[in-house]
Amino acid sequence: MPEFKTLKLTLLAALPLLATGPLAAAAALGNPGPSYTLFESGQVRPLALSADHKTLFAVNTPDNRLEILDVSSDDGPRLLDEVVVGLEPVAVAVRNDSEVWVVNHLSDSISVVQLTGRHGPHVERTLLVGDEPRDIVFAGPGRSRAFVTTAHRGQNTGRDPQLFTAGVGRADVWVFDANNLGSTLGGTPLTVVTLFTDTPRALAVAPDGRTVYAAGLLTGNRTTSIFELAMPPGSLPGPRTNFQGHYQPQTGLIVKFNGSHWVDKQTEKIWDNQVMFNLPDKDVFAIDAMANPPTPITGKGGIFSGVGTVLFNMAVNPVSGKVYVSNTDAQNDTRFEGPGIFAEAPCAATRTRITFRFCRATALSRYGISISTSTTASVARQFQTRRTTGAWHFQQAWKLPPMAARFTWLRWAAARWESSILRNSSKTRSCLLLPTRFRYPAVGPRAWSWMKAGIAST
Repeated sequence: MPEFKTLKLTLLAALPLLATGPLAAAAALGNPGPSYTLFESGQVRPLALSADHKTLFAVNTPDNRLEILDVSSDDGPRLLDEVVVGLEPVAVAVRNDSEVWVVNHLSDSISVVQLTGRHGPHVERTLLVGDEPRDIVFAGPGRSRAFVTTAHRGQNTGRDPQLFTAGVGRADVWVFDANNLGSTLGGTPLTVVTLFTDTPRALAVAPDGRTVYAAGLLTGNRTTSIFELAMPPGSLPGPRTNFQGHYQPQTGLIVKFNGSHWVDKQTEKIWDNQVMFNLPDKDVFAIDAMANPPTPITGKGGIFSGVGTVLFNMAVNPVSGKVYVSNTDAQNDTRFEGPGIFAEAPCAATRTRITFRFCRATALSRYGISISTSTTASVARQFQTRRTTGAWHFQQAWKLPPMAARFTWLRWAAARWESSILRNSSKTRSCLLLPTRFRYPAVGPRAWSWMKAGIAST
């Protein structure tokens, strides 16, 4: 069974593509053209490289073209040719040295581009598939089978999508035999594999070509929300009031299915009586590309859960076979409200503009420290006195400016006191001073090394 690695990534924009067509020509003549708002489908596999790594194929999504570039020179890419394909191409895959397939998201079609011949590169065949196709790979015997992800609906399916029928998958993978596309106008698929997920997107192939991995885009994380009017009064998790004593408003509640029950993460209360369905978490599916026809793999290694909430693209390590999935993982089941413990009023050291907060005992319970808030005034006076003398010594020893000297001493003093309290956690301390905002430049490395040494020897 392959090992899955999840990557939490910021979305990366695809490489800038060459602008062609009448708008580009108008811009070159100094005329920016008409003002309009561009709606562009999201690219999935916009670039593909030939087997000899000398030719790059790139989809030009807004201009509905396939750009063919020579990348063998050290002088940079050079445009060789361009082919008009379907509307909104979002993915491209190289079948062999003479054929490239392009996925057209808006046309619900596949453009089979022939690279050779006396007419040059051109679309030789158009295949009609399900709604909003997104990705394409070649796998199976001799890598002769094309796998395309689409939604479980569309004008080309010829069947009832059963959108309101429970248990019916919302994702399809269309499979074509590249050596036998059929005699019909839109081609004849070898099979259509339906998967129980929503909005299919990425595909990947095992190094041996025997397994195809298909991922849904919006796979979710087994959470749902209970409508606020269905929540019994006083049933929301705490805190019930804010620090001013105002009661929380009536809101809905996000609950998560743990495999057996719908529960609130904070209180672990079961809410099965408010949610009348179950919600499996199926993210990535494995398809046997060698079967006739290709079918989903059942049992262990057939379905992978807990990969992420929104899955973007996948890649397979050609040596180890590990599958990598770029995704985001929602934490919507974690409530923003805290435990209902409110901090004391802050004590501000106004001369240095550094704010310190007196933490309550409950915030330090993990250290076994108890806090007596009645001593905060004396601690504040002690702090003000030591600040002046301590900053003066820092200023004289390292010739620091007055403000930097004060900042240095404050950082060192806070860390020193915290270290002392943590080492003597069995004793009762009056207060722990923690800096929360600094407005002065960082301290030099020499001062910091002395400070760390001083803290260690306290």
